Amino acid sequence: MRGLSNELGLRVLGDVMRSCPAAVVGCQSLQWGSFLQRYEVEPFPSFLSDVIPADGGMGGAGADSELVTQALLQMDEDALKEHVYRTVLETAQEVFGGSEDDIPPLDAPLQEWGIDSLGAVEFRNALAAKVAVKLPATTLFDYPTLRGIIGFIVSEIQGKSASKTGKQQQQAAASKTLASGAHPRSGALSVESLAGDSERLVVVGLSCRLPGGSNGVSRFWEMLMNGTHCIEEIPLTRWNVDEWYDADPDARSKIYTREAAFIDNAEYFDNGFFNISPAEVTVMDPQQRLMLEVGYEAFHSAGMGREELLGQNMGVFIGCCNQDWNF
Repeated sequence: MRGLSNELGLRVLGDVMRSCPAAVVGCQSLQWGSFLQRYEVEPFPSFLSDVIPADGGMGGAGADSELVTQALLQMDEDALKEHVYRTVLETAQEVFGGSEDDIPPLDAPLQEWGIDSLGAVEFRNALAAKVAVKLPATTLFDYPTLRGIIGFIVSEIQGKSASKTGKQQQQAAASKTLASGAHPRSGALSVESLAGDSERLVVVGLSCRLPGGSNGVSRFWEMLMNGTHCIEEIPLTRWNVDEWYDADPDARSKIYTREAAFIDNAEYFDNGFFNISPAEVTVMDPQQRLMLEVGYEAFHSAGMGREELLGQNMGVFIGCCNQDWNF
């Protein structure tokens, strides 16, 4: 995407006012050749049909992608893993530079390579074009190690093979059923099969960061048992309350309270521990930083390390409120 010059913006505005009956119109300058490359390994959305050339839009890239897919599907498992391993490493070296000796261990976070968000997107796009696999935008966040990325790509390629075989079997079965005059029936899942073990819940780790110095579960329990009063005068680490306080609630650009409940040391964060660059951490909301710290502490209290968590079937559910840090 590119910005619009003043001259082009005025021309577009004039065209819209003269000929467009829609209430809401969006205008954006795009380099279509670069933009459409993201669809090399997936179907083009129908709403882009007006801007896709008659040859399919990628000048033969779609056919090349199909050839790559066919070649990968013909490999045995060991050869496929080795090919994906070499491709991932070569792509990483091309995008991020350095020699093979600079490549971090397979289980080390990719942040140790100094990868930022833009670099992650560039790496994903380059890798997707080489292995002919659709890689989600969150690939490097869902699989933050080289081993994780390699395993995901291998499983996706093997899934294509299984899907192709399954479709062929289904088509053969459907043809046989229709030939016999029988009517196909869709299967129904029983209540028992849906229930499974979903009702079993065990809490194995806890952590918290709350006002009153409750930096952890034990401190929180002490606060409750002692009946600690967690309201305090607004500290200077937040703002100068004398400068902003006014007892008149109608005073403009002022606050009429001097006290509130605050989390201790919200401005502190060990970005090096989480492999976050100084440039990125300066624009992170402290609520995100606290979430990382408290999440790590919860896993630590459960005795779970990175090795135990890699590859596990789990989800993260976050409740988010307003961005108080702006105040």
